[in-house]
Amino acid sequence: MPSQDVWLPLASLVVGFLIKLVSDRLQNGWSLERERIAREAIAREQRLTRKIEIQRQALLDLQEAAGTLVRATSMGSLHDITSHRETGLWAKNKWPDEANSGHLIAQNKVARALSIIRDSNIRDHANQIKALSARVAMAQSEQESERGMQSLAAASEGLYHTIANALRTIDDSEIL
Repeated sequence: MPSQDVWLPLASLVVGFLIKLVSDRLQNGWSLERERIAREAIAREQRLTRKIEIQRQALLDLQEAAGTLVRATSMGSLHDITSHRETGLWAKNKWPDEANSGHLIAQNKVARALSIIRDSNIRDHANQIKALSARVAMAQSEQESERGMQSLAAASEGLYHTIANALRTIDDSEIL
């Protein structure tokens, strides 16, 4: 039978080895968990950054499209008013191609940008601009067209301010 001088150091060595093995396994597990949590945090941050960039670009696209829509509507309305004053007939002449096609393209660009935008207040403003623009295009009189253009101008200014505010605060947004 081995003496105490032999088995005590041997037992200490085996127990130390087992403790170190368990300790290493636990530390490795904790390290893997920390790495997994860090990877998830990085992925979450990248998704949030991507969502913010998509929203920012959609807001800029909407701002440009709304401006184009207002300009095209204004050109068409001016054409109708000028034609009415010259001929005495309202809206019998077709809008110039630039105004007509610009109006249609801008309406589509606004709709496309709206499909991405999350802010319901901005969507409401833009839908109001689309509706007012269509109302001006279908106006039955010079007065109706002029009133519609005044409403459209006011609504577009409101949209521009709302978009500008959203662009200033988009990085702080928690709703994305």
